[in-house]
Amino acid sequence: AIEALCTAVRTGRNHYGPSAGLSDLREAVAERYRDRLAETSREHVIITASGSEALMAVALALYDPGDEVLVPDPGFVLYGPHAKIAGAVPVPYPLVEAEDWAPDLDRLESLVTPKTRAIVVNSPSNPTGAVLSAKAIERIVEFADRHDLYIVSDEAYEQIVYDGPATSFWGRGDRVVVVNTFSKTLAMTGWRLGFLLAAPALAIAINKIHYHILACPPRRRRSRCSPASRRAGRR
Repeated sequence: AIEALCTAVRTGRNHYGPSAGLSDLREAVAERYRDRLAETSREHVIITASGSEALMAVALALYDPGDEVLVPDPGFVLYGPHAKIAGAVPVPYPLVEAEDWAPDLDRLESLVTPKTRAIVVNSPSNPTGAVLSAKAIERIVEFADRHDLYIVSDEAYEQIVYDGPATSFWGRGDRVVVVNTFSKTLAMTGWRLGFLLAAPALAIAINKIHYHILACPPRRRRSRCSPASRRAGRR
């Protein structure tokens, strides 16, 4: 990653780039996810200035004032504030150690109202470290479909699983948005570069918000992540 960044600087890649990200990096990300959804293309991918910025863009694109958003508790510190910034109301759903930190579907059902817009999930989890099983993911997808909810899946730690393959919500329908980052996998948290995947029509809507947040991600950082992303591969 560092060598690719140096090459980008020396070859003059210091100007504005496309809002959604450089095509080669978007294609590299799409390639990683084709084992989940064969037709994944760069049109599904937006490169962002960190996973956190991706989460913010998704919140502003999907949530309307007064909407309710189911967020994990305990969970990453940004989910609730992002909902509030969009004018929505975060509704915590409890994660319990005795239940392997997995969402309880009966509890989720009890929290749904006509205002519920989305559910945020995080696997592997920050802070619990829990990884959702394929069966748990299937149940959450069925729950979301039943209530016509968006699923916002934060998968920033998907490459840091040591006792089995990571699971993913990608490929589970057009109302799923997967957020990820290069920070954890490539040990470059200070470089602030992430990405998201969504159905093309939804990606276009999110990219409009993304553009007005920062115009485009830093080009030099994007230039060096394309080969690194391919090498990281999938587990």
